[in-house]
Amino acid sequence: MTPSLITHNCSDRSSGSSWLKVTPFGIRPLLNWVRQKFGNHQILITENGVSDRLGHIDDLHRIYYFKHYINQILKGQFTILLKALS
Repeated sequence: MTPSLITHNCSDRSSGSSWLKVTPFGIRPLLNWVRQKFGNHQILITENGVSDRLGHIDDLHRIYYFKHYINQILKGQFTILLKALS
């Protein structure tokens, strides 16, 4: 089974890199595809973040990013264990 083609307009959610778009709607189908293809194994998501060009101290862009990606994972009924690595 191949992942379905997801067509959304991503032009309003950019990052600090011109080629990198914020697309939280894509993580749930990806995780579902991995689960269907390989079984219900633990998946460790590393290096999940976003760059910006603004440098604001309040960092609303990253808050939006993490909030929406975590929300999509929760909608997929995946178990989440969040651990901050320092």
